[in-house]
Amino acid sequence: MSDKTRDCVARPAKVKLGQLYTLGELERLGLVTLGRGKVISKIDIANTPGNNPVYSSSAMGNGEIGRYGKYMFEDERITWSVDGGGRLFYREPHKYSVTNVCGWLKVNAPDIDTKFLYLLLTSRWGRMTFDYTYKAHPSVIREAYRDLSFPSLSDQHRLTAKIDQIVALIKVRELQLSKFDELVKSRFVEAA
Repeated sequence: MSDKTRDCVARPAKVKLGQLYTLGELERLGLVTLGRGKVISKIDIANTPGNNPVYSSSAMGNGEIGRYGKYMFEDERITWSVDGGGRLFYREPHKYSVTNVCGWLKVNAPDIDTKFLYLLLTSRWGRMTFDYTYKAHPSVIREAYRDLSFPSLSDQHRLTAKIDQIVALIKVRELQLSKFDELVKSRFVEAA
């Protein structure tokens, strides 16, 4: 039995993933777990050197604020900034920690793909506004994210693979545009 299977809960027979749920309902059914990180200061990071990333509320890059000698998690999760924008991040399995201004979500069900849920939540997040008044606390997002449903696991994998291809293509195009922009700027400098 794999670690993922062992960590997953048995889904109650009445749960049909094609139905609509709030994030809070998924949690009450045991299909996901929500939480917050812990206080990890810059002093803590400096006093415990290591190579494990610490993610915080920064929406820049991947939210990493430093490297640490300890870690909280080493599994796949979704994290987000609690204060401010609530931007979501997909965390592949690796050793990492999240600070108290981050929320985290762990999928407990074998028929929900974490990356699919991340993409689903991200698409909903784009239509929401979290700010310094309406914060993305786990207590808030339990009901803020609604109308969540899941196709078969094979369809979830197929859709995430297709989106991964599109994202990779976008990154290639952005790199090409950046190089083209540099070339154009260098031509103007040469002409001046």
